[in-house]
Amino acid sequence: MSFEMQLKLMKWFEAFMHFSILIPMAVTWLRYRSFSAPVRLVSKYVYLSAISVIIGKLAAYYFHNNLLVLVGFNIGKLLLFTAVYAQTLALTRWHRLLRVSAILALCIAAGLLFYDWRIAANAARLMQVTLLAGYALVYLDQALHPANTVFNTHNPIWLLSVANLLYAACAVTAANIGLFTPAAMDIYSFVFISCASLIFNGLLTLALLRAQPDEAALPEAPASASTTLASA
Repeated sequence: MSFEMQLKLMKWFEAFMHFSILIPMAVTWLRYRSFSAPVRLVSKYVYLSAISVIIGKLAAYYFHNNLLVLVGFNIGKLLLFTAVYAQTLALTRWHRLLRVSAILALCIAAGLLFYDWRIAANAARLMQVTLLAGYALVYLDQALHPANTVFNTHNPIWLLSVANLLYAACAVTAANIGLFTPAAMDIYSFVFISCASLIFNGLLTLALLRAQPDEAALPEAPASASTTLASA
């Protein structure tokens, strides 16, 4: 396959990935009144993603640089889902650690903007992916306990957590490809990131479709399990 053909396929794949956010956006418009408070926060992501894509394209066209938009998107995604998990997690030691880490991530990203925008964009993505994967693991740890070992695929926050973990796995794979094979980074790293976004948008759509207005904010866990987690 020629290099020109690869570029065309990348552009088409990128466009498909960006337009995929319209599906969960349509679900949000149709079912917003059926969402619980945490899921309403989750649904705000569709607007963050769409606005970031539009502004990023305009910035790349007029200023030939959309690094600030990338930083803003990753920090915005981190803050939004931090607020979601604040409503859906018991306040354990691990949850407090993640909150502090999120504040440190904001400070680091702001400091790096004064040094190098490209480094700041990469650091913001890395911190966003890492911390949201941490939140997802803490949520799944609280949701899965001896009294409930069944995967709750009808719980929107459970689906969101799985989406965050899968996105993190693809992002780490893309970073490793770029680190060890720099020549292939533009193609294979792009493919992994785009696939991660498609998977995330797909699971987000499923979460919004299965959301119910009377869902409990916290994972259902017996008192013994909650006590164990709080003291961990």
